[in-house]
Amino acid sequence: MKERLTTYHCGKAVIKDKNKLSEAMEKLAEFEEKEKCGEWLDAIELAKIAIALQSQKWIPVTERLPKDEKMCLVNLEKTAGIPETLMSIANYLVFPDGGHWNDIKHGFLGWDRYKNGSAGTLMYKVVAWMPLPKPYKE
Repeated sequence: MKERLTTYHCGKAVIKDKNKLSEAMEKLAEFEEKEKCGEWLDAIELAKIAIALQSQKWIPVTERLPKDEKMCLVNLEKTAGIPETLMSIANYLVFPDGGHWNDIKHGFLGWDRYKNGSAGTLMYKVVAWMPLPKPYKE
């Protein structure tokens, strides 16, 4: 590996050896040519896509819960009977007695509608969630 021609001093890039200024300028010109050709731009675009995809990973509820009441894509597991995993849309609401998932199909998850007096089910629990993607725009 070649020796670096630059270093940082007081937060700014500087040339280590002023006698190698022309060599450093040549490297910069090479970099700019590659950037024009798209070699570097492709790598930068791939990095941006990877960062965007990382933010779209499933988040276990044991790790973190949503901070707002926006709808999320949720991964549900059946709590009794034949095991089943499915996806749905729900939002996480915080009440004085704690937080509860409100599923668009099943109502409040973890609530017994007969005990709690509201539509809900004990049949499913949320195990992971992720933010919904942005709506389609033309």
